[in-house]
Amino acid sequence: MSLNKRQLGLWGALVATLAATWWASTVDTDEAGPATAELRSAPARASRPAAVANVDLAALAVARPAFAPTAPAVFGLPPPPPSARQNARVAPPRPRAPAVPYTYAGSLIDTDGARTLFLLEGERLVMARVGEVIGRYRIDAVDERAVTLTYLPLKEIQRIQLATAP
Repeated sequence: MSLNKRQLGLWGALVATLAATWWASTVDTDEAGPATAELRSAPARASRPAAVANVDLAALAVARPAFAPTAPAVFGLPPPPPSARQNARVAPPRPRAPAVPYTYAGSLIDTDGARTLFLLEGERLVMARVGEVIGRYRIDAVDERAVTLTYLPLKEIQRIQLATAP
């Protein structure tokens, strides 16, 4: 293991620091020099404040000039009081129905004239007729342009547009 000059210097500084710490911990406090003895002989502060003589401070107040009326505010201007508009509670927004999770895949007209819809919910195929409830939606009507559904929890009407031929 070879140590370069920098590592040797750092190890030397560590050893010197440890030696100085050990020496400082072994020094007896009674062997301290006269400078510390003078500090120790200084009187301790009184635990209670000294009695203050009645002094008239009015003379000091007269001697000090008052602030000019146009002096800038030291701590800034206070905020303006809130207006009535800010105090009024804003009504929360009306809940909205989520986007319709179904896409139109096609339809089939039976021999009795009833139309069966094929709707895709992700990758799942759902078959339904007018008036049936699928999930949280009821199918209300079907025409050549759109399928009309009602989102039952909020009674909100939504439409699925059908693809039109160009």
